[in-house]
Amino acid sequence: MYGTDLENLLAKFRDTNPDAQIEISSSHDGEIFHALRERRVDVGSVFFDEWPVPGFAAHRLIDASVTGVLLPGSHPLAAQPTIRLSELRALTWLNSAPRRWPGFLPIIETALRERGLVPERRLERPREAPAMNVQIAAGDMWTLVSDAVAAPYRKKANGIVYRPFREPSIACWLALVWLPPASSLIDRLVQAARDTGLSP
Repeated sequence: MYGTDLENLLAKFRDTNPDAQIEISSSHDGEIFHALRERRVDVGSVFFDEWPVPGFAAHRLIDASVTGVLLPGSHPLAAQPTIRLSELRALTWLNSAPRRWPGFLPIIETALRERGLVPERRLERPREAPAMNVQIAAGDMWTLVSDAVAAPYRKKANGIVYRPFREPSIACWLALVWLPPASSLIDRLVQAARDTGLSP
């Protein structure tokens, strides 16, 4: 969902810094922090639940706070305009792989518990389809989403509906992160983020 925002950021940065060497790789957050500490990479893009980021400098790109859930349109809860998280207890929670965001899943679990939900069952998204929600349309499953991820489901349900939860949202940001001091290229990347509207 946030891929196009990152694509636009990189295009803007490339346009204003044509001589900069850019290499893209995909790693889970734990690997990114390790690579940053060893200075094998200059900057990473990761999700955070707290601010500021301990031990690192960072620039928030996108507020990705979790505000609701996707669930089957045929489920009785779908008839309600909002839900309580505790009402999802008996449904299967479709969640993202802990290896992709190690450490983040326990944070989400704690946030759910604080909001009255301890899911009885869970299913990890298939590795080959990490963003697909077809399992929700096919059965009694739900997943957590931000407003941005929910947007297409507000327009056209396709068997899946978005319902905001009544409890407080779960804070989360997509951010650029690096070890201080920032190089001039990182400063220019942050400026490109600001120029493309990627700032809180």
